[in-house]
Amino acid sequence: ACTDKELRNLASRLKDWFGALHEDANRVIKPTSSETAQGRFDTSILPICKDSLGWMFNKLDMNYDLLLDPSEISAIYLDKYEPCVKPLFNSCDSFKDGKLSNNEWCYCFQKPSGLPCQNEMNRIQKLSRGKSLLGAFIPRCNEEGYYKATQCHGSTGQCWCVDKYGNEIAGSRKQGTVSCEEEQETSGDFGSGGSVVLLDDLEEEPEAAKKDKEGKLKIHVRAANEDDEDEDDDKDDEIGYIW
Repeated sequence: ACTDKELRNLASRLKDWFGALHEDANRVIKPTSSETAQGRFDTSILPICKDSLGWMFNKLDMNYDLLLDPSEISAIYLDKYEPCVKPLFNSCDSFKDGKLSNNEWCYCFQKPSGLPCQNEMNRIQKLSRGKSLLGAFIPRCNEEGYYKATQCHGSTGQCWCVDKYGNEIAGSRKQGTVSCEEEQETSGDFGSGGSVVLLDDLEEEPEAAKKDKEGKLKIHVRAANEDDEDEDDDKDDEIGYIW
């Protein structure tokens, strides 16, 4: 029998393997319109199953019924090297029907113990109940529940680079923005609360404010030029005023 720790470690290894396969597939093969037209279910719309996990589910679901039967799951059975593969998927079969639904598949790999950044977010949310966490560091998570490569503290203004488990890269901490290599491509934050969204908004605000300021400046300059050119009272109605 496989222990819970062995099953969790295996799920983490398989998840990393799926990610590597997905990355290789994206680099070598571009999806064609005919493949898109086949009508495969896009698991990326699910809030809990995105990127490599959803991609692998689609690859295994050969009959497109949104269920993985034993013959489909057997495509990744590596009994000789990973004796806990079958017990892992059996443990994820909540309905005990011999098949894995898309939700069962997702939860199988996204159990709390395998999501370091999401675990931290959950801990922070529990601490914030009835308390003020003003000035506290809020981590930024990717869709798979790992840490984003770039982390920033909104109160101190410092940023630094981390690996996907949140370990800080030595010598990367600086005042202001830093450039960190994103090891995993993602399409957004994973289950992050309002605090994370606010941090992202704060990062984009200076650029937006700059563009807005430049736009207003152009309007005022144009209005001033029109005032110089149109001094006659009968052309006052042609001048636009900014209120």
